[in-house]
Amino acid sequence: MDFRTLLNNGFVLTAELNPPRGVDVEPILGRIAPLARAFDGFAVTDDSLARLRMNAMAFAHLVHARLDVEMLMHLTCRDMSILKLHDYLLGTWALGIKNVLCMTGDPPRIGSFKESKGVYQLNSFQLLDLVRSVNRGVLQNGEKLSTKPDFFLGCVANPYSLNIKVEAKRLQKKFDSGAKYVITQPIYTRRTLEQFLEATADIPMKKLIGVLPLRGLANAHVIADSVPDIYMPADIFARLTKNDSAEEGIRLAREFIADVKGHVDGIHIFPLNHFDALNAILHEFPERLALVATPSPAASDRSGVKPEPQTAPQETASKPGRLRGNGRERLRD
Repeated sequence: MDFRTLLNNGFVLTAELNPPRGVDVEPILGRIAPLARAFDGFAVTDDSLARLRMNAMAFAHLVHARLDVEMLMHLTCRDMSILKLHDYLLGTWALGIKNVLCMTGDPPRIGSFKESKGVYQLNSFQLLDLVRSVNRGVLQNGEKLSTKPDFFLGCVANPYSLNIKVEAKRLQKKFDSGAKYVITQPIYTRRTLEQFLEATADIPMKKLIGVLPLRGLANAHVIADSVPDIYMPADIFARLTKNDSAEEGIRLAREFIADVKGHVDGIHIFPLNHFDALNAILHEFPERLALVATPSPAASDRSGVKPEPQTAPQETASKPGRLRGNGRERLRD
């Protein structure tokens, strides 16, 4: 069953994958293979935070071909002209990737190649319009395709926007441009979720709520300091100060999921390639946990896959209960 059908028929559970910083995909494939049947789809990032990784289309295809799972490929405006976006979409469909998550893209100045120049001929709204037109078999210049794809379009949203009404208007515009589902930035409080759901209640779009399991107190500070538009409440820091461990981070994530999963269309996990976290989260979904295969020795922690490295902490520790970032630095949406 494809992702479109799964999402239209009920609750979905998805997770984000970061392609490798190299050419060997086997370690990651080995880790996610036992989990594949328990998830309804895997999203593949496109040089997230403008840090170099394997091409998203290639990696999404390799995962899909090997594991026969639904892929949600990130597509950004940062690196491709209008011409290149068109041919990239045709290649994506030909390789079996049917779900595209459209966003503007993180600016090069924050990433691996600060001297790189962003293209940005389009923004996320215009990109959605472009893909919707391609779905109809019409290019942006009016020319027609001999055959056409049928991408299932998604987008992203920031529930921490300082003006949630403006964010809701942006989401409405994305829906009007063809997006059928939205994945939010990681959320840590029920209040934030309720405010977002209330503000967007009139938008008939499926909403997948982002959850990022923390790996401890230092990790919480790094995320609060380094990732714009994430609100880290004081009680999260208090819990991790008392029990500074990945296990407590998983416990926090599971408590949040248990509290909200009955009120949303889906949960989207940001594991930062910390695959043990995915397995632990599945304990909140017993029916899915039963689908997890026994990993082979090659898929153990010795497979060579390491969790994403933490960004160097700022000299000034994050202040609990405050929103970091100005809402402009990260242009993902």
